[in-house]
Amino acid sequence: MASSYRKANMALFIASFITFSDIYMSQPLLPLFVREFGLTSSVASLAVSLVIFPVGLSFVFYGPIADVIGKKRLLSIVLVLSAFPGILTSFAGSFSIILLGRLADGLLLAGVPAIAMAYIGEEFDQSKLATVMGLYISGNTMGGMGGRIISGFLSEYFSWRVSFIALSLVHLAGALAFIYLLPASKSFKPSSYKPFGVLETTVDNLKNPLLLGAYITGGLIMFNFVGIYNTLTFRLSASPYNLSASIIGLLFLTYLSGTFSSAITGILSRKRGVLFSAKLGLVIASAGTLMTISPSLPLIITGLLVMCFGFFATHTSSTSWVSSAANRDKAAASGLYVLFYYTGGSLAGVVLSPVWDNWGWQGVAVTTSLVFLICVQFLYGLIERRPREPAENQSL
Repeated sequence: MASSYRKANMALFIASFITFSDIYMSQPLLPLFVREFGLTSSVASLAVSLVIFPVGLSFVFYGPIADVIGKKRLLSIVLVLSAFPGILTSFAGSFSIILLGRLADGLLLAGVPAIAMAYIGEEFDQSKLATVMGLYISGNTMGGMGGRIISGFLSEYFSWRVSFIALSLVHLAGALAFIYLLPASKSFKPSSYKPFGVLETTVDNLKNPLLLGAYITGGLIMFNFVGIYNTLTFRLSASPYNLSASIIGLLFLTYLSGTFSSAITGILSRKRGVLFSAKLGLVIASAGTLMTISPSLPLIITGLLVMCFGFFATHTSSTSWVSSAANRDKAAASGLYVLFYYTGGSLAGVVLSPVWDNWGWQGVAVTTSLVFLICVQFLYGLIERRPREPAENQSL
C-alpha cells in the first residue's frame, strides 16, 4: 500500500511537471521569435496565449470523456500525444507552424490539470488529500519554472529548435514513467457520455453573486501575471539591459515568493477572512508592479518578487472563496474559476503587447497596476464570510 502511494505521488508530480514545463517553455523565447521572424510583440506572444487558452476549457471537454474511459487512461493518452507537437514544431519553417504546434499542444495538455485533480479526489483517502495535492501543485510551480529556465539556456547556447526537441523528449520520457508508476484506478466506475452535464451547474454558478466577482478577479490577475512576464522579456532583452535568453529564464525564479505567500495567506485568512487576504494581496501586487518602472535591474527584480507575493496571495484566497461559496457541485465551480483564470492569461499577450509597443514599460506597469486595484472593487461586492474549508492548494 505504501509503495503504491509513493508511486502515485511520483507519477502525479511527473505529470504536473512535464505539463507546465511544456505550457510555459516558449515564454523566454518570445524576443527570439520577434527577431527571427520579424514579428510584432503581439504576434509573438501568441506562442504563449494559444497554449494557455485551451487549459481553461478542460473541465468542459475532458471531464465527460474521463467519466467514460477512466482518468488514468485519459491522462496517459494525452500525456503521450502531447509530446509530439513540440518535436514537429522544432522543424517549423514559419511562425504560423509554430503557432499551430502550440495550439495542438494546448488542446492536448488541457486534459491534464482538471483530470489529475479529479483523480486525486477520487483515488486517495481524505486524510492524504492535502499531502498529495500539495506535491502535485509543487509540480506545477517547478515545471513552469523549469520549462522556462531550460528553454532559455538551450535557446541561447544552441537554438530555440533544440529547446523544443529537448523538452519534448523529456516530456515523452515523463509520460512513459507516469504510465508505469500510476497504479490502476480502484474507485473508477464508468458512466455514459454526458457532454452537456456540466452546463447546468455552470449557469447556476455564473448567477451566484458570491462567485462572479472571484471569477473575474481570477481572470484579471492571471491576465496581469502572464502579461507582465511576456512584455518584460522584450524589455530586458533590449538596450540598456541586453539580457540573454538564459538570464531572462532565470527571472522566472521570482515567483517562488508565492510559496511563502501561500503559507502566510493561509494564516491571515483564518484570522481576517479570505477576502481580506485577497484584497491585501491585490494592493501588494499593484505596489510591486509599480516598483518595476525603475530602470534599476535589482529594483525590477524586487518588484517582481513583491508582485508575485501579492498575486499568489490573491489567487490562493480567491480559489478558497470559490470552494466555500459554491452552493452545488464544487468541482464545476472551481472549474469555472479555472476557465476565467486561463482565459485571462491567454488574452494578456494580445492586449498588453500593443500597450508595450506604443507606451513602453511604463504603460504596461501602470495599466496592470490599475487592473490589480480594480479587482479590489470586485471583491468589495462579495459578502465577507469565513470559508468553511480553505482550498490552499490550487494550480497555475
